[in-house]
Amino acid sequence: MGHEVVKLYIGRKRKEFTIHKKLLCDQIDFFSKKFNGRTQEAKTGVMYLPEDHPDEFASLIDFLYRGAAPDWEAARDPTFSGVGLNFLAEKYCMPELQDRTVDAIRALHRMKNMCYSTEQIDDIFHSGSKDNKLRLLAVAEVAFRVRHYIGDKDRGYWYLELSKTCPEFFVDLFRFQIKYAWHLEKKQYHWSDALAHLDPCTFHVHENDAACYLKKAS
Repeated sequence: MGHEVVKLYIGRKRKEFTIHKKLLCDQIDFFSKKFNGRTQEAKTGVMYLPEDHPDEFASLIDFLYRGAAPDWEAARDPTFSGVGLNFLAEKYCMPELQDRTVDAIRALHRMKNMCYSTEQIDDIFHSGSKDNKLRLLAVAEVAFRVRHYIGDKDRGYWYLELSKTCPEFFVDLFRFQIKYAWHLEKKQYHWSDALAHLDPCTFHVHENDAACYLKKAS
């Protein structure tokens, strides 16, 4: 990793992070351009990122050093949603971290019998890019959940409030139901069990011909 380090000040309170320059620049092109070009950051070895969240950035740095997504279940973090870290990985063009984050979210949601709330879905659709796979995950969870509770009017109407704030969600939901109709018809003990049968790469951002990190591990 070399001996040269840079300092990053994250968030409005400017939390300081010290990281090996080579490690950071080799893996994230954005920082390579900043710290290896003719910029103020290259001269000082210091950069300010007030728009990023310190906790999420700490997870990103941990991924750079360890190559693994955070174990939120082990940390017992009741506030975890995974949205912020996924968006941060998307911002800095880190597809493997995006994929690992989505997989961790799926596993945690299944373990805790939960899915994204309407407020979180609204945030996902308004904050991330149109290609962000959290959109697809949110849609898939709702599709399988509603299918599981078919005939239960109270549960079925939970998501109607999104029609006013997030009409794109229902467009994606309709498309998902057409594409994955066969999977939705599978009889399982619980909706999350049926969802788990989908190929993990369905929710990954890597190219079709690119090696998935799950396959690399095997």
